[in-house]
Amino acid sequence: MSFHHKSIYVSLVNTIIVMSVYYWWVSGRYASGVFEGPNAGAEVGKSLLILIVAGILMQIIGMIVFNILQAMVTGNANPSFLVDERDRAIELKAVKLAYHLMALVLLLAIIALSLGWSIFSVFHILVVGSAFIAFVEALTQIILYRRGY
Repeated sequence: MSFHHKSIYVSLVNTIIVMSVYYWWVSGRYASGVFEGPNAGAEVGKSLLILIVAGILMQIIGMIVFNILQAMVTGNANPSFLVDERDRAIELKAVKLAYHLMALVLLLAIIALSLGWSIFSVFHILVVGSAFIAFVEALTQIILYRRGY
């Protein structure tokens, strides 16, 4: 199993953890009425900024922990980061699918805007869609690796 293949699992777990914590936090804030009124757009923006920063930090921390654990298990402190043609082809197929799905999510968000949905709802269509796309992209790569593409 290549390093790239193993790192996909780390990304998948990070996506699930970050999005679960984010939605638990946002649902509490939504219930308290934070996203209503004249400051709703600013509050949505702050929430999304926190989500982005948390996601990046979790990805960095997750990869550091993964590298440390892999070095401890394998006894090799310098893993090979070599990416071959197969890795590139698998990633390309997954990214291609992700771009098509992102176009669909953007279309759904535009339709929601044209129907008069709130800014909170539209941005969270994008957030849920992006999380779903990240999940599908990682699963696509895992399936293609398992098939032995």
